[in-house]
Amino acid sequence: MTNQLKRVNCSLFLDPVNSDADRYAVSIMQRWVEERKQLVENPSAGKALHENLHKHKDIYLSGLFLHLLSPALTRQLATVLSPSNVTMATLGQKLEMCGLVLPNKGQDAATSTARSADVEQELVQLRQTMMSQLAEVSDQVSATAQVQAETLTDAMAQLQQQAPASATAELDPAALEQALTSMKGHLVAELSEQIRKDMAAQLKAQSQAAEIAELKALLSAQNQLIRAMQHSGVAAPAVAATPAEPEMNLSEQIANVRKIKKKGLF
Repeated sequence: MTNQLKRVNCSLFLDPVNSDADRYAVSIMQRWVEERKQLVENPSAGKALHENLHKHKDIYLSGLFLHLLSPALTRQLATVLSPSNVTMATLGQKLEMCGLVLPNKGQDAATSTARSADVEQELVQLRQTMMSQLAEVSDQVSATAQVQAETLTDAMAQLQQQAPASATAELDPAALEQALTSMKGHLVAELSEQIRKDMAAQLKAQSQAAEIAELKALLSAQNQLIRAMQHSGVAAPAVAATPAEPEMNLSEQIANVRKIKKKGLF
């Protein structure tokens, strides 16, 4: 078991003259030396002496833990070492400075409760705003409906005044409403028929325009073919509607064309 142990000697270079932290560390270590001497001289203090010997190991390994966690944290703690700074407040401050804030369940619960209260308050305000907007919209709709009802009432009154007395006596609101509905139906039918006619005329015009464009394209292609045949020395073909001439006349025409070509007319 003893062969597995490794003895490590560590040397520290402290400056107790210029550094308060180093001076305080030296005083602590000197006190530990005196305590160890007393334990060595006391035969019954074996357990305390054993713990004293392993104390430096715990100190170094715990410091190594903090250094691996955050080198800046160990540096900050080493520079502020003093009797008045060895407190939880100093440790918390240095942890916060190094970005190592410990979770606080009580504070998190309070923050969550505060956020829930804020959200609930926002929901209440939103609900009140929506109710107010709905009330405004309802008022506007009611006002619009009232205006339309008054307009219809005025129109019906005018119709009754303009109609003959006998007709007015026979008419009632239901009959007037039916008459208005019938007139509206006739107007819709007339408008639909007019729209249908306009669309049919527009489609017909588009179809005619397409046919004209196609005829123009065919005519242009025919003209190009005639010009190409003229340049190549072949007479343009006759129109299909023209009756074909006798074979002898066609041969004579070809011969005449060749004679004219030799003379250089084209």
